[in-house]
Amino acid sequence: MEFKKWAAFGRWHTAALTSTYLVLGYLLAGSSLLSWRALAWALFGLLFHTAGFQNNNVMDLWADLGDGHKSHMPLVAGEMPLRDAVQVNAVLLLLTGFFGVLLTGFRPVAVVLLIVCCLSGFHYNYYCKRTVLAVASITLCFGLLPGVSYFSLADGSLMIGFVLAYCLAQIHWQIGWSGFIKDLLVDKVNLLRNLGCRVSGGWFVPSKGAQVYGWGSRLLLVVLGCWIWALSGSGALALLLLVVLVTTSVFSSHELINYREFTHMEIVRFCALTEILTLWVLLFALQGIIGWAAVVALVAVPLMWFVSWNYIYWGRLIAPNV
Repeated sequence: MEFKKWAAFGRWHTAALTSTYLVLGYLLAGSSLLSWRALAWALFGLLFHTAGFQNNNVMDLWADLGDGHKSHMPLVAGEMPLRDAVQVNAVLLLLTGFFGVLLTGFRPVAVVLLIVCCLSGFHYNYYCKRTVLAVASITLCFGLLPGVSYFSLADGSLMIGFVLAYCLAQIHWQIGWSGFIKDLLVDKVNLLRNLGCRVSGGWFVPSKGAQVYGWGSRLLLVVLGCWIWALSGSGALALLLLVVLVTTSVFSSHELINYREFTHMEIVRFCALTEILTLWVLLFALQGIIGWAAVVALVAVPLMWFVSWNYIYWGRLIAPNV
């Protein structure tokens, strides 16, 4: 189906995280969940994600052709001409940039953050298969997005600083650990391999240095999440759910950081689960500011989006192919 092919080209199954970040930033600035601008930021998130990952697929094509786990991707499978992909992506990049600038209301901080996000994304797409330092670029590209929507409506606050720190830490984990462990056997440039991790006899063997890096990254997220909860004035119920989510995320992280059988589909499944739980920790920590209705909406809608597109693409609910 033509639409399914183009949706896969833009990796729509994970687009809800991008939209959630932007809607969350706008809610923290004092907006209502059902305001037209909040919905516009959600749409911008879908466009930003689609345009960015289309560009990533084009730039990574030379490497993806040698990765058996990415043989299903439209460009790799030869399901669309490269020329068509480049042309569509160029148009979408221009439209997305124009739409984003309009949504910022031309407020200086929001515009500057948007430019940083865009330039960081381009830098990552070009260098991600050439140097592990490109992780910093993708971290900035997506981790700063809540600030773009926030500063389009409000001025700075202590809370947005902590939220941005959390989002940066989440994206860093998502690419710096999850992204690299999934591609440990195929990437020529791989941070975890550089840190001494390897696959031996079908088992993932982490180095001590990599474990320090992995657990340190998770500890930072836990500390930031608890700090945000304390600042937000969220209640006891939010704290209880936060404890459950943090505990569950630690167990799922354990499956990715420590010695285990290296089964690619199981690795992908735990990566997806850990990323979902990490986002939910932030949402429940902010309950005292954005309210229960927003928390439930930002948990349920992205989850339904993710699960639906996973099922459409691969017939599974939680584990994507990439």
